[in-house]
Amino acid sequence: MQRISLVFLSIILSCSFLLGQTKTQTSPNAKALAKPIQKPNLRKPMNDTINAPGGLKIIITQKNTNPKAADGDQVKVHYIGKLTNGTVFDESIGRGQPFAFTLGSHSVIEGWDMGIKYLGQGEKATLIIPPAMGYGEADQGTIPANSTLIFDVELVEVIKPTPISLDGKEVLTTASGIKYYYIQKGNGRKTQKGDNVSVHYTGKLMTGKKFDSSLDRGQPFSVPLGQGRVIAGWEEALALMNVGDKAAFVIPANLAYGERAVGGVIPANSILYFEIEVLDAQQEVNVEQTQVQPTTTAKTTTKCQPHPFNIAGKKIETTASGLQYIIIKKSGSGQKPVAGQTVLVHYTGSLSNGKKFDSSLDRGEPLDFPLGQGRVIKGWDEGIANMEVGDCVRLIIPPALGYGSQDVGNGLIPPNSTLIFDCELMGIK
Repeated sequence: MQRISLVFLSIILSCSFLLGQTKTQTSPNAKALAKPIQKPNLRKPMNDTINAPGGLKIIITQKNTNPKAADGDQVKVHYIGKLTNGTVFDESIGRGQPFAFTLGSHSVIEGWDMGIKYLGQGEKATLIIPPAMGYGEADQGTIPANSTLIFDVELVEVIKPTPISLDGKEVLTTASGIKYYYIQKGNGRKTQKGDNVSVHYTGKLMTGKKFDSSLDRGQPFSVPLGQGRVIAGWEEALALMNVGDKAAFVIPANLAYGERAVGGVIPANSILYFEIEVLDAQQEVNVEQTQVQPTTTAKTTTKCQPHPFNIAGKKIETTASGLQYIIIKKSGSGQKPVAGQTVLVHYTGSLSNGKKFDSSLDRGEPLDFPLGQGRVIKGWDEGIANMEVGDCVRLIIPPALGYGSQDVGNGLIPPNSTLIFDCELMGIK
């Protein structure tokens, strides 16, 4: 695997459920698998201060008569983020372009997903976001745990979704009912069962409402083909493609999620539209071979064996947040990551009953992600931050620091699951 997406496709497409959100900016980032956003009450008191659900406060500082933004809209926002003591931890102005995201897609913190819905294009406001709608108990480095966040925001642009239409396209239809057409044809090898396939994708409802995109996260999504790690419609779609192909697929509900609503953004019985580009397809590397043959194509081979770790006689430590950890091996390297740095981690994830649900070893390369940016579950951001390069640690993550009451991967990770991750910090970029 080149990379893992754990924002929304950590529910939808993969057993790699680590990444929570998705932007390269330091804020605002998604909390992994956030709760469905409550519909705001748009009636405002005369003083232009809105007390929204959950303790969110919106102070309108510049208003107009433009329609309010809504779930599914593509929005562009300029912002300055501050702590209550006035410390600025992030702002978009210095980057020279507004921050863009899909409203209601859980790609930002809950306070943003709700607060921006009170604004129309061109309006400005101050959002006062309580910890529970921000980063909660997670220490983000420049944002301490349990911080109330203050954002001065301007809604620069609102782009409404356009309903999907196949008119004028050279549409093909498979025996199962998938409709598809090519956007571009590649000249690479045909994908095969057993390939580790790297793709960029964008997923939408037929209304045009986008629910997820690897392009928004700036990193491809990788999946082993033919192992049931993605929805049936994706397995069939990827098997039709060559490296370099880009195609659009309309996947009927019975090959997606059927009668099940997903993540608060995909209703039951939804037909799904995906634009998929195959970037690469390589036969999976045998993990046992990579441990004795360092010349294989895997980026990094773990040195902590076996997986899962042998914890006999090891001491369990507990942090203030409730995260537990067991030190398997201390490297003494002294190379400890800080928030914002990209880390490389080999891991095996299992439930408390020992059932494995994911492992980077199966893909032959470690997971890389920016630390402390909300791109992984809270337990990972905290646990990896306490490791040094070369350390091997078991993380025992309670539901509150994992996926909470969410059912992840159609029962692969049941609601309120304690998660066990055997991790080795391979390096820091």
